Amino acid sequence: MNSFLEKYHKQILLNLFVITLIGGSFMLEFHFFGVDLYAFRILLIASLVYLFFTGRLKLFHNKASRYTFFFMVIWLIYAALSIFWCIDKMAAYRDIMYLLFGIATLIFMVSIKHGFRDFETELVTVWMQAFFVVLAVSVWEINTANHLVSNFTHRLHELKPFHNLNFVPVFTFDNPNHFAIFLCLTIALFVGLILKNSKVALLTFLTSCSCFLLHILSARLGYIVMFIYVIMLLLFYFYKNRGLHLQSMKQTFFKVIFIFVFLMAGIFATHKVENVYEEKILETVIEPDDRLPSSVLRKNLIMNGYDFFIESKGMGVGAGNYMSYTQQGKGKHETDGIDSPHCWVVEVLTQYGIVIGVLFFLCFMYFIKVLISSARKTGFQREHLILTLLISCYIFMSNSNSIFMPLPLNWTILSLIVVFTDDLLETNSPENA
Repeated sequence: MNSFLEKYHKQILLNLFVITLIGGSFMLEFHFFGVDLYAFRILLIASLVYLFFTGRLKLFHNKASRYTFFFMVIWLIYAALSIFWCIDKMAAYRDIMYLLFGIATLIFMVSIKHGFRDFETELVTVWMQAFFVVLAVSVWEINTANHLVSNFTHRLHELKPFHNLNFVPVFTFDNPNHFAIFLCLTIALFVGLILKNSKVALLTFLTSCSCFLLHILSARLGYIVMFIYVIMLLLFYFYKNRGLHLQSMKQTFFKVIFIFVFLMAGIFATHKVENVYEEKILETVIEPDDRLPSSVLRKNLIMNGYDFFIESKGMGVGAGNYMSYTQQGKGKHETDGIDSPHCWVVEVLTQYGIVIGVLFFLCFMYFIKVLISSARKTGFQREHLILTLLISCYIFMSNSNSIFMPLPLNWTILSLIVVFTDDLLETNSPENA
């Protein structure tokens, strides 16, 4: 058994990481001192213990992971200190635990990645195999309006049987927005391997399926991310096949934007938009309500966060306490009973203040600086494109779910950005290794 683990521990840990990341919230779920524990988090703890005792645990590998690790330690210390001024200490405790799991995800990714000769291919291969299960269950959900029991299905009980939300797939993600984050990450990873000329036909098919599922979800931020992906892929194609320089890429980008805006404006100015099926459902099934539109709701949540931030004099109201402030009626703007911020920038600034917000921003500026510097030295390569897609995915899709801290996908995307940035430092700047 020991020799088997010695030989295959990397593959075992990576497979279990992906499997439990995708389906873990439905596996071995239980509450422990107010925190939800399930397969993914249990695996994360067990993996770090195993890596520590076998001498394979790495806190960081290069400058990107080093800076991010120390930033997250500072974040953790600040979160712990915020217990002294927050109004809900249990909420702070939960957020601190979520942050610890985020740090654990980063350490796991750094430790396991550098044990592989080709980590990206190994990761995407496992991801692809797991995605077949996701796709199968999603097709079942779309065709039968049945779902795995979750908070999402509890919400569906409030709707009529033919409401279109009944036919929206969520798999194990408990929320269509969480599923949209997974799909955007999936597309970025699949595109990376397609450009590597590996499993092209199969991955192209699965990427198309991912885009279709994203369309079914009608995730607006997902549409924005897909548009950015398309633009970046077009620019990358022109750059690689026509020898365009970065200046020419900028010109091409603005041309595409101009054509898109002009064409869309022309279409919507001269054609009516009608969805007969949706109108029929609205007329015959859905009862009118006086709830706020989603855009107004999100704006009010942001305005409340701004008020909390000002009230805290820039220090933040404390770890996990945005929801507590809202629940106690401290928000001036109506939110229809919704108490989560729905925006990771607001969540971080409101709860942890200007210091953590600025440090988080500087981390991302460093990632982008490394990306640009590397692209100038070697030309814009596939590795730069993948990192660009992941950064775009993170910036936009982290705002799609209601709350940032507890979601493992957020920490996974951040960890992938960090380790891929480390790779650019290693391959293009030996002096920075």
